[in-house]
Amino acid sequence: ALAQLTRGYISRTVSDASGAVVSGANVRIVNTGTNIERGLATNDVGVYRFAAVEPGSYFIEFTKSGFETKKVGPLTVGA
Repeated sequence: ALAQLTRGYISRTVSDASGAVVSGANVRIVNTGTNIERGLATNDVGVYRFAAVEPGSYFIEFTKSGFETKKVGPLTVGA
């Protein structure tokens, strides 16, 4: 039997204005419908990945000491 996936993911690389990757940045996603949030930090090469994200609309917030906080969205996640 075939299975259908019902969740998506959010993944990108965080970089600064000069294009250099930003490791250790805090990344937080917030579902705009439920206000449920998840957070993690970027890895050594500036990558973050939220797996098994419920479909919906999300805001993403990036923070790190010495950098301006950045908030983007809404971003729609599908299955």
